[in-house]
Amino acid sequence: MLGADFFRKLSDLGYIPKTVIEENMTIKADNHDCIILKHEKCPDTRQHEWSFEMFKSAVILLLKVKSICNEDGYDLKDYHLGNITFKGNKPVFIDIGSFVKSNGNSNIMNDEFFTACLLPLLLWRDGEYFLNRCVVSDNTHYSFLIPFQQASDSAIVGKYKSQLSETPECNPDTFKNKWRKVFKKCFEVFHVKEKKRKYKSVPVGLPSIAKISQIQRKYLPTDREFYHNNHPIPENYERYDRVVELIRHHCADASTLTDIAGNEGQFCLCLSRCMTLERIFMIENDEDAIDKAFSYFNRNNITNINTVFTSAMFPLYGEQDVRRLSSDLVVALAVTHHLILSQHFHISFLFERLSMYTNKYVCVEFMPLGLWDGHSAPPVPTWYNEDWFTRHFQMHFRLIHKEQIDLNSLLYIGEKL
Repeated sequence: MLGADFFRKLSDLGYIPKTVIEENMTIKADNHDCIILKHEKCPDTRQHEWSFEMFKSAVILLLKVKSICNEDGYDLKDYHLGNITFKGNKPVFIDIGSFVKSNGNSNIMNDEFFTACLLPLLLWRDGEYFLNRCVVSDNTHYSFLIPFQQASDSAIVGKYKSQLSETPECNPDTFKNKWRKVFKKCFEVFHVKEKKRKYKSVPVGLPSIAKISQIQRKYLPTDREFYHNNHPIPENYERYDRVVELIRHHCADASTLTDIAGNEGQFCLCLSRCMTLERIFMIENDEDAIDKAFSYFNRNNITNINTVFTSAMFPLYGEQDVRRLSSDLVVALAVTHHLILSQHFHISFLFERLSMYTNKYVCVEFMPLGLWDGHSAPPVPTWYNEDWFTRHFQMHFRLIHKEQIDLNSLLYIGEKL
């Protein structure tokens, strides 16, 4: 298989990681000698951490991989996105064991593609954000939300039935009807028909790449809309010049970075141009910001910044996600005042989280004026001061450097204890 035309083509296009046979190594499996494959290492992000544009690009990659395989008489075992991760702004198919000789019967795969790939995109298209997050956050959704299953038996309905019962405007019947409407909307892309309240698939091909590319996310205004529209990703950003200079001096041996609440990636971009970093995780829980950053990095071929759509404080799988997204250096700029004063996080929890995200260094900004907008600010509590922040910082990090960057910015650089 490794010598097949489709495999070489996938590798040349960067659709799969570079793969070689590990010399002088074999293992026994079912009384057969099996070779060991060695793969290029890729950053690990999961589908529950992808924005709409990321998800759509992963679906398009899956269709491209299938097409190239089919040209050479091969197919895929699986048509879900658990076999895809991102290397910078590019999706990569990583399950080499999923390639099999084609038997010409892909109807079951069509069903899996529908539930794992197409359904989430249609939920995004129709502005069904709650349903969408339920689906993409469940790594097994494609095993349960199959088209020929009764909507009322859907695992997602059962999972949220108790919460929905307590909300009159969103009761289980309403929720079930939403699913029925979503399935019916799939006529235009995927032939699905209803018979006695059961959804049955019709043997048809997968939707084209062109049709998937045309799906757009329904825009819903957010409280961050003004900020993003007035702070486009710049070529240069003077505010970060001194911060970048200090990081280069004090954290010179850091090779990976995790940027907490990175907005549209301005700081990541500045630092990546001035410092050799193998990989950057930019974490942001605003989908508009992630989509704009991802699209910008894609257009400009910036390959070492990985956008991550999740809550840095409460990622879906808790400490498991935090450890996976950790780096040599964690940066949290212009965010601690929001977390502490607006969202009421305890400072001890904040520093515990930052400590988990870093393998060595931390760079965090304290805003002494609190929620200052450049002109005014509501009064800050008496306990919210530099001494208080420094004391808690030093419970988790050795203070390397502290410097006033501007009127409402006090920068701390430290090393993990």
